[in-house]
Amino acid sequence: MLILALFITIIHFAYAATEVKLVDRVGEDHSVTETIRMAITNNTKDFLDFKLPDNSYNVKIGNTSVKIENNSARIALSCANCQVEVSYRIDNAVIASADDTHVFSRTLNIPRPVYLRYEVQLPPGYILPMKANEPPVVPTPTQITTDGTHIIVVWTEVRPELPKRYFISYQFLEQLSIGLEITEWPVWILIGCSIIVGMAVSYLFIKVHAKKKKKYEHLPQVPASLFSPDEKAILKLLAETNPLHQREMVKKLGWSKSKVSAVVTNLLYKQIIRKEKIGRNFKVELLKKVELE
Repeated sequence: MLILALFITIIHFAYAATEVKLVDRVGEDHSVTETIRMAITNNTKDFLDFKLPDNSYNVKIGNTSVKIENNSARIALSCANCQVEVSYRIDNAVIASADDTHVFSRTLNIPRPVYLRYEVQLPPGYILPMKANEPPVVPTPTQITTDGTHIIVVWTEVRPELPKRYFISYQFLEQLSIGLEITEWPVWILIGCSIIVGMAVSYLFIKVHAKKKKKYEHLPQVPASLFSPDEKAILKLLAETNPLHQREMVKKLGWSKSKVSAVVTNLLYKQIIRKEKIGRNFKVELLKKVELE
């Protein structure tokens, strides 16, 4: 695994931060816009010095732009129990490798938060690749979800041990486009070959499907209460056709590619399915019987 620490967030407190929520929105241009919301209790100070990651700009306290001095932003406090929001932007926070894999890594060092929620939102059209010996997200996330456009990775922890490094590897889901120019006589050859291949594939499919039906009759049963409605929709498709290509799931469900990818990734972490890359597509296979009612 590539070891990176692209930026570090450090917050100095003279009081207790009961709740810290961070949201990183990763752009296609490799920039990151980070928003930090803090709930502070038992405050006796007039201000908070917030240390910013290197090369931060467009710094805002709430909706108000502020100047940076010594790589820090000073936040005025006039309350014992305060809600503070800081946002800023960082360029070149993502590294792209030769195989078009993008890596986003950051380290959090926040003293004494009682509750921490950290959320990373990937750019539209990007997915989490599944590699044999290298998980795309470290540490294991609490949740992987989607808003229909972006895949969102979430960690939630009570009294977390910090500092801690977070790592995400992601790739662009390419649109498949095939151009074909042929003359008239090859068309008939192509049609004939297609018919022959189709008949052969149909015969093999019937035999393989019959074998797999027997195979999955003995799988362990998993209760429906463990799955979300979106996960049940994917599992219902797999119960009807197993295995099934991820592209077919997109067509049958009418969902975006990023939403299907996020739900499939959740099922992978639950060890209900397995996923295999076939060319530019993915074959998804059900590993356990599930209750869908």
